[in-house]
Amino acid sequence: MGACQSRQLVAVPNDVRGSNGGKAEDLKVPAENENTDQAPSDPTHDTCLTSHDSSECCAETTSANEASPSSAKSFPILEESKIRIDSEADRQDAGVSLHSISPEDLSNSEGSTHVKKTSDMLLDYFRGDGASENRTMVYIENPLGVSIEDVYDGVHDGKVLGVGVTGEVRLITHKETGIQRALKRLDLGHLKNSHDLDVLLDEVKIMCALDHPNIICLEEVYEGDSELYLTQELCTGGDLFDRLERQSNFCYNEAQCAKLVQQIISAVSYLHSKNIIHRDLKLENFLFQDESNDSELKMIDFGLSKHFHVGELQHERVGTPYTVSPEVIISKEGYDEKVDVWAIGVITYLLLSGETPFGGACGEDLVEVRNKILACQLSFDDSVWDRVSDLAIDFIKSVLVLDPHKRPSVDDLRKHPWLILMKRSSSLSDDEVSLDPKVVSGLVSFKDMSNTTKFLCEVLSFTLQPGQISGLREEFEKMDSSGMGEINLAGFKTALLSRSDEFPLSEVQVEDIFNGLKLRKRDISIRWHEFIAACLSQCQVDERNIRLAFDRLDSQHKGYVTLNDLKSIMDFYGTDRADLQKFWLNDVIDYKSEKEHMTYDDFYRLLKLDRHFNGPNQIARNTIPSRCDDSHNIIRRHSELDLEKIPVVVSNVKAYRAMHSTILDASRFVCDAHPEIRDARRKRPGLLLCRSAQEAHLSLACKSLESTMR
Repeated sequence: MGACQSRQLVAVPNDVRGSNGGKAEDLKVPAENENTDQAPSDPTHDTCLTSHDSSECCAETTSANEASPSSAKSFPILEESKIRIDSEADRQDAGVSLHSISPEDLSNSEGSTHVKKTSDMLLDYFRGDGASENRTMVYIENPLGVSIEDVYDGVHDGKVLGVGVTGEVRLITHKETGIQRALKRLDLGHLKNSHDLDVLLDEVKIMCALDHPNIICLEEVYEGDSELYLTQELCTGGDLFDRLERQSNFCYNEAQCAKLVQQIISAVSYLHSKNIIHRDLKLENFLFQDESNDSELKMIDFGLSKHFHVGELQHERVGTPYTVSPEVIISKEGYDEKVDVWAIGVITYLLLSGETPFGGACGEDLVEVRNKILACQLSFDDSVWDRVSDLAIDFIKSVLVLDPHKRPSVDDLRKHPWLILMKRSSSLSDDEVSLDPKVVSGLVSFKDMSNTTKFLCEVLSFTLQPGQISGLREEFEKMDSSGMGEINLAGFKTALLSRSDEFPLSEVQVEDIFNGLKLRKRDISIRWHEFIAACLSQCQVDERNIRLAFDRLDSQHKGYVTLNDLKSIMDFYGTDRADLQKFWLNDVIDYKSEKEHMTYDDFYRLLKLDRHFNGPNQIARNTIPSRCDDSHNIIRRHSELDLEKIPVVVSNVKAYRAMHSTILDASRFVCDAHPEIRDARRKRPGLLLCRSAQEAHLSLACKSLESTMR
C-alpha cells in the first residue's frame, strides 16, 4: 500500500498452525541486553525477528475463505517450530492417519485400549466438561454417520478460496438445498501426540462457543479418514487487506475507519468477555460479508486463539510480523489479552495511512522491524496524516504503548473520544433509531412460546443466509448499547421503553420479555441468534431452511425424529426441555398420522403452521392440491382457511391455540359426519375441513379468539 502495494505480509498462517498449533516453545529470542550475534550454525534470517535453525523456517499462505487467493508467500516473524520427531519410529508415522496412532501417543492415562475419532472426542466434550460452555448450534456429524461427500458437492474439486499448509479451503454446495458454504480442512495426518490433538480441538471448541454478528459462524464438523472438515458461512466480499488496496490513496477516511474499528472492537470485546484471546489479529483475518460498501466485517481464524483465566499469562511466541506486540517478542514475563489491543492500534494506523507503523508487510528486514516494535517508534510525519484529526492520532498513541499495563483494555477503547465523536456524527435520525414495531411484536410473541418451540426456532435461525435476515442487524444494534455483540437488560430496556408507538410497555413487561427471549436461563444477555430466532417472522425463511433444520435434528439420518431424539438434542445444546412432553403431545401429533415419530413432512407442516400466525412474512409453501367431494365441497387443510374472515388479529400464542383447538374440534366433527372425508383424512395426515364446516364454525372461532385476547 502506498509504497508497498504488493501483498507479502502473511506470516503465521491463518489456516495451518503447523503440527503444534503455531506454538514455538523453543524459540530463541535475545533479551534486550543480550548479544544478538549468532554463530554460523544458528543464523538470524532476514525474514525473521528471531534467531533459529534455518530448516525451521517455512513459507506459508493465508487461510481459505479467510484470505484472497492472490495472497503471496512470506515468512514468519515468529516461526512455528515443527513437531519433534524423537525416534525413527516417529518418523515413519509422520504422515499416518489419526486412527493409526497408538493409544499411548494420544492419551497419557494408562489402560487406554482404543483411539477415539476426533469427532467422538468433540461430542464427548460437549456432553461432559463442555456441557456448561456457552456453545452455539454447531452440528457435529456422528463418526459413524454420513460422509461429507454425501452431503456436499465440491469437497475435493470445488473452487479454491485459499491454500494453506494443511490443504485447500474450497467452495462447497449443499446437494439438497443448493446453499453454498466454505469448507476448511484440518489435516489429522500431522498429529503426533495428545498435545497436538488438543491444540487442534481447541480451535473447534472455541468456534463452537462464538455467536456474534462480526464473527464467522461455524456450521458443521465432519471427519474423514485423516482430516477434519469445518463448514463455515461463506463470505464473498474479500478480506480487509484487499478492500484497503482498492481505496483511494490506499487508505480510509476517518468515518469509514472508525466504523470498521468499532466492529473489530466489538468482536474482540466479545472474545475477551468469553475469556478467549485471539493472538493473531490482522487485516487478512477480517472478511467482508459481501461486496457492498456497507458490508459487515467477520472475524476469522481461531487457530492461535486460546481460552484464558483472568490474570493468566501466556508464553507461546506466536503472531504476525506487522501486528505482533512487543511483549510477545520479549516474552520475559509472559503476556495477556492486551496483545489483541496492540493489534487493534496497528490496524487503525494502517487503515488511516495505508502503511504499517513498524514495517513487516513489504519484505523489510525483520530484525529492523523487531527493533522498531521494541522501541515503539511511531511516525506521523507523512503528508497523509495532515488530514487526520488529533483525536484519531491520540487514539493510536494511547493503544501503541510498550507497557501493556498502561495500555487500555478493549472495553476502554469504545470510550475514547474519537470513536464517540465518529459514532455521534454518523448517528441516525430519531425515526431510524426507533425500533421497528414488527420486530417488537415478534419479540413479544416469542416470549409466550414454549421452550421447545423457541429451541426449534433457534435451530432454524442457524440455517438462514445473510440475505434472509436483511434489516435485523440494524435492529439488533439499536438494543446492543454495550457494543459487544450481545443485548443486556439495560440496553433492552432503553430501546423498548423509549418507543413512541401506540402500544407502550411497562418496565416489568420489558423485563418479562427479556427473560423470555433467553433460551438458556443462566445467560445474562441475549445472543445474536436468539434475537434472530425471535424475529423469524421478519425473515425470508424458505423450505431450504426447514430442510437443513430437520437434518440437524435427525442426527442419525433415520428420516424421522423421535421424542427421545429431541430430548437428547436439547440436552446437548443446554436448552430447557421441561415442556417438551407437552409440546410433543399438544402440537406434534396434531399434524401427524404416527405418534411415535415426526417425519420431515410433519416437521414442515408444524413449522409452517406455527409461523403462519406469527407475522406477515410466511415460510414459502408448496401448493396444496385441492379436490372436491360429491357435494363439490373443497377439502383443504385448516392452515389455508380464509383468515380474512376472522376480525381479530392473531398476535400471540394463546389466541392461536384457542383458534387451533376450535378448528380441530370442527375437523373431527366433520370427519365423523362424512365418512368420505374421514377416509381422505386417513390417507393424508393433514387436517381436513370442508367449506361448510369452515362457515359453520368460523363464528365460534372468532368468539373464542376474542375471549382469549381479552
